[in-house]
Amino acid sequence: MFTPKRFGAISCGLAAAISFTLVPATSASAAGGFPVRNAYSGKCLEVADWSTSNGAVVRQWECTGGANQQWTGNGTILKNVNSGKCLEIADWSTAYGAAARQWDCTGGANQQWTFWQSADSIHVSIQNKHSRLWLEIPGMSRANGTQAAQWGENTGYNQVWMYN
Repeated sequence: MFTPKRFGAISCGLAAAISFTLVPATSASAAGGFPVRNAYSGKCLEVADWSTSNGAVVRQWECTGGANQQWTGNGTILKNVNSGKCLEIADWSTAYGAAARQWDCTGGANQQWTFWQSADSIHVSIQNKHSRLWLEIPGMSRANGTQAAQWGENTGYNQVWMYN
C-alpha cells in the first residue's frame, strides 16, 4: 500500500522542487522535460494527439518519449513541452471524476498542484490546490487513452506517479 509522507509547506515545496530538478539524464531530459508515469499502469501522462488546443484531453499512453509526454514544472504547475500549456482540472470543478486537460497557463488554483513525496522518495501523489482532490487514472485502468481525472485520496497506485 502507498502512503504519502506529508511534509510541512516549506518541506513539501522543497521536496517538489527537488523532484522537478533531479531528472535522470535520458531522452526525456534531452527533449527539455520529463515524463510523468503512473505507478499502477506504468504509462505516461500525455496530451492526446499532440494537440496544442485549449481543452485537449490529458490521458495515459504507452511511453514513447514524445514531447506530448514531456512536462516541465516549477514545483506548482505542470506544463506540457509540446503545447506549452498547463495541466488543469476542467472548469474549476471540485467534483470527483472531473477531467484533467490542458489550457493556457493562467496561474489559477485549478492549474496549481501540491506534490506529496512518498517515504521512498521515488513516488509522488499530485493534489490539485483548488479542489484538494488527487490526480489519478480512473478505475485502475491500464488501457491506452484513459483520461486522467481527480478523485478523493485513496491508497491505490492509480494516484501515484513517478518522474521517469
